[in-house]
Amino acid sequence: MENNTVIKVEHVSKKFNIYRKDIQKIISVLFGKEPSEIMYALDDVSFEVAKGERVNVFGVLGAGRSTLLNTICGVSLPSKGRVGVKGKINAMLFAKAGLEMEFTCRENVFMKANVVGLPKARTNEVVDDVLEFAELKDFAAIPLKRASKGAPTLLSLAVHLSADADIIVMDEAFSGGGNYVRSKCEERFRDYIRDHEDVTLLMASNHWGYVKE
Repeated sequence: MENNTVIKVEHVSKKFNIYRKDIQKIISVLFGKEPSEIMYALDDVSFEVAKGERVNVFGVLGAGRSTLLNTICGVSLPSKGRVGVKGKINAMLFAKAGLEMEFTCRENVFMKANVVGLPKARTNEVVDDVLEFAELKDFAAIPLKRASKGAPTLLSLAVHLSADADIIVMDEAFSGGGNYVRSKCEERFRDYIRDHEDVTLLMASNHWGYVKE
């Protein structure tokens, strides 16, 4: 990749085989027969993102935005083509990934931090700030399932933004929880982006837009 390029997507396609009946899948597996129906979530997609760029992918539901981000982050492999990434990715794809609703809110901060790759010492530094942002400081000892509906999203975002990264890949999932949660997440995220000008941002959202000021 060129020196200033941190994400390079080259002719990437992602197809999903569709089976209407179980016997169709069995025949396909046993005899290597292609199914009669194939859906392409991505079809020959190519683009590059330079260091420090802010790129927002727009599209209707089912356009393949989440599939694209999952492929870039290595969660899903492309059917064709290749993806190159230079630098550490902070993959903010699933707000509730790494959370366990039966555990306490404080315990969930540490579990989410482990998923994000945040060292324990750093987690100890930010745990109170995370709980305060998620409006859980007075409820740290209660199970997360008893907290407000938007608490997991707020908690997850705050933990992610406590980690160091060269690239942030962010899906629409972090705008869930209603207008109040979305607004609060946007404000926090804008502050982060403003203070980290060198961080590259690739996101999929029809609601959020972040550009360099």
